[in-house]
Amino acid sequence: MRKRACGNGLFLSREYLKGVAKIDDGRLIVLLDIAGLFEIESFLGEQEVAEGGTSR
Repeated sequence: MRKRACGNGLFLSREYLKGVAKIDDGRLIVLLDIAGLFEIESFLGEQEVAEGGTSR
């Protein structure tokens, strides 16, 4: 698993990086898989089942 350094010294696996766009003024928009990054997908599925929905 390759990791990239972020500006503040944090490291982020590329598997969580979903897209990057550069705006004309030089700023970047970064799309991240937040649920995967914080491993909350299973929690979200459990909550959905508890509320009477269906799990993914």
